Amino acid sequence: MNKPLVYISHAISKGDSFAHVHKACLWFELLRAEGNVLPYTPHWSGLQQMIYPLSWDEWIDYDLALIKRGTFDAVFRPHPDTPSVGADRECQAALDAGIPVFTSKDELYEWAESKKQGAA
Repeated sequence: MNKPLVYISHAISKGDSFAHVHKACLWFELLRAEGNVLPYTPHWSGLQQMIYPLSWDEWIDYDLALIKRGTFDAVFRPHPDTPSVGADRECQAALDAGIPVFTSKDELYEWAESKKQGAA
């Protein structure tokens, strides 16, 4: 069984964008290093934004398209108490597509382990 591909949904545009990117990248590195899932963070687009800026609507449409096509096995929202219209929309799009959304790393890992055991 391949490790599940997990989209990290976190705030970016309200407040300090670089602080949000930093937090998302910290979560990426933690999930990657622990090795239970394959994480992906859309916050890497911060570099793209510095070179070829897009509007907020263009970025959220891009991210939602990735989620809606079933690219990811799950969505992880590590700070659900941090206000984010974009993260709210990402999580709702995932749920609408039948993709589970987790706000707890432990629950995400339990789910990942159950998928691995179910495939054995």
